[in-house]
Amino acid sequence: MKNKILLVLLILFVMGLFAKPVFAADVKIGYLDVAKVFDEYKETKKQDASLEKEAKSKQAERDKMVSEITRLRDEMELLSEKGKKDKQVVIDEKVKKLQEFDNTSRNELRKERDEMVAGILKDIDEAVQGYGKKQGYDLVLNDKVIVYKKDALDITADILKILNSK
Repeated sequence: MKNKILLVLLILFVMGLFAKPVFAADVKIGYLDVAKVFDEYKETKKQDASLEKEAKSKQAERDKMVSEITRLRDEMELLSEKGKKDKQVVIDEKVKKLQEFDNTSRNELRKERDEMVAGILKDIDEAVQGYGKKQGYDLVLNDKVIVYKKDALDITADILKILNSK
């Protein structure tokens, strides 16, 4: 039994001596700063401007609603008790509509932002895939997961050039 174990270990040892190490193969590796590509991509800037415009529009609409509530509260001070109760019902309805508007606006803007980010990340992914295949890369990594990296392996500028030339 001991002889069989020794024989198996000897065979494995000899095989290990002649086996080519896995990492000895030529592997072309690159990395990119996805955050930088995302921020400097012209489509990101365009989409951000569009979202900002929409957010300002919603804020203006909200400001009108708040002004209306403030005006109604000011009017309420001058009314009799019965008039105050009636006005308070109207104010409560307006406040409820304002809260619904805030929630709806926030959700719409979040959804649009998420869709924008997903679309831009898809563009980046497609650019990296195409570039990697064309340039013969075996592996392209996000620089945030790398502990050490050589600047010569950075393909961020190349990817930005591809994306912004579209």
